[in-house]
Amino acid sequence: MAGATGPTGPTGAVGATGPTGPTGAVGATGVTGPTGPAGTAGVTGPTGPTGMAGVTGPTGPTGAAGVTGPTGPTGMAGVTGPTGPTGAAGATGPTGPTGATGATGLTGPTGPKGATGPTGPTGPAGATGPAGSTGAAGMTGPIGPTGPSGDTGDSGPTGPTGTAATLAVGNVTTGQPGSGAKVSNSGTAQNAILDFTIPAGATGPTGPTAPVSLLSAYSTPSQGGNSGDPIEFDRNALSYGSDISHTAGSSTATINQPGVYNVDFHGVISPNAENSFPVNIVTSLEQNGSVVPGASVPYTFQSATDTSEPSFSVPLSVSSVPTTLQVVPTGGAYLADAVALNITRLGDIPT
Repeated sequence: MAGATGPTGPTGAVGATGPTGPTGAVGATGVTGPTGPAGTAGVTGPTGPTGMAGVTGPTGPTGAAGVTGPTGPTGMAGVTGPTGPTGAAGATGPTGPTGATGATGLTGPTGPKGATGPTGPTGPAGATGPAGSTGAAGMTGPIGPTGPSGDTGDSGPTGPTGTAATLAVGNVTTGQPGSGAKVSNSGTAQNAILDFTIPAGATGPTGPTAPVSLLSAYSTPSQGGNSGDPIEFDRNALSYGSDISHTAGSSTATINQPGVYNVDFHGVISPNAENSFPVNIVTSLEQNGSVVPGASVPYTFQSATDTSEPSFSVPLSVSSVPTTLQVVPTGGAYLADAVALNITRLGDIPT
């Protein structure tokens, strides 16, 4: 059981409230009586034993997959055993006594707020200060954009139609060689007639007549040859001058005079049946045994029945004589028909 509480000390007398102004003195605090000792705590009873857990049933076999069966009912919970008694707590030592607090005196009331006084009169205006100095002149701004052009004025009246002038050519006279050309107007300023006097040119010297030099050779019968054998020309159709020579039945034409010449050739070439097909045969003009650039005609034959018609026309500059010319097929055995060779001297080599 708790101990009895001691009596409360008497409260000090409250001082009388003085007039508004200073707060009255706080009265003396009365003495607090001593706190009685705490009673002894009762003994806690023992904790009861915990009840036994229910037996767990065996696990059933796993069913085949498929439809899930309904959930079985939840088993009843086991009975909770009684709570055992609490053990006895150790005794708490006694608390020491607290001293008594004296009573606080009453606070006097706050006096009322005084009324706001009236606003004082406005004072006189001060004297005007001196004028400030004039600021520096600002910079001149940029020139604004040019305004739009004014409307175009009306066109003036059309003047009267003038009289059309005429111009005609009058007499054309041949003047003396070396004289100056003249133009004169035998008409009027409005209708001019121009007369021309044009001096004749001096007669130039008569140029030398160039002798005609040419050779035309051909062959009518078909002829065969191996690669590198030149074609023979058994006849001469025309032969003028001594600058070009050829012996009938020969494969060689000879240039005997330096100069510029033109060489033309045409014919029909076919492969010999002894070739291995396809075969490429090139028909070329040779000068002193070397192929002349621009005077080669190649053809690839697929069988012995194929034919080609090679032809070329090339200029030659011959500075060293005698110079020999031949037409030579290379690349395979061949047959040549209707062949013709024409050589013409064009003139001297320009200096």
